[in-house]
Amino acid sequence: MRFAVLFAVLLIPGLARSQGAAPSWPLLAQRMMAADTSVYAPPDLKRQIARHRERLMAGVSEAAARENHALSTQEHQAAAKARASQIVSALRNKQSFSETVYALGVLVHSVAMSYPPPAADARAIEAAFRNRSSFFGYPAFALPERPSVFPAAPPAGSFTSAYDSAVTAGTRLFTWIWNGVGGDVSVVLQYPESKGPYGVR
Repeated sequence: MRFAVLFAVLLIPGLARSQGAAPSWPLLAQRMMAADTSVYAPPDLKRQIARHRERLMAGVSEAAARENHALSTQEHQAAAKARASQIVSALRNKQSFSETVYALGVLVHSVAMSYPPPAADARAIEAAFRNRSSFFGYPAFALPERPSVFPAAPPAGSFTSAYDSAVTAGTRLFTWIWNGVGGDVSVVLQYPESKGPYGVR
């Protein structure tokens, strides 16, 4: 809870909108998503993210600024998987945590684009990410396979489920990455999907 609040001071007010593009989460929502994604991540990784929180937000913001809305949700999901593998390789090659956390921010953007809001309804979008957030939990045998990190498509028309699905996928990918470099991922056993969802804020 405190971790998400810690990031709140970095969030920029206002909603960013794309003209003529399919619905997508505004920058403010994506930055909040990055904070929420970190709450149930492995504690050692969460500490590194907290140390470099400005880099996390920079990764989200710069990836969002480069977004051209050319990819489908499935292609964004594939891009998120590929980026997770790249982050593992970079960490194994001694990449700095500052650069790693920046890359995690870019990854959050890909995940956000994988679970877009169901419609371009500014009020519903804002309500979905401002009011509350949940993490679905870790599925059985979630590691080392990546496909299981992505929740099923949310119910049609549910803004909140779309947001929470993105938070869940991002959290699971963060943990998959940490597992890939030999980090402690016992958090998977602490928050099983069978007992979720778990409140983020």
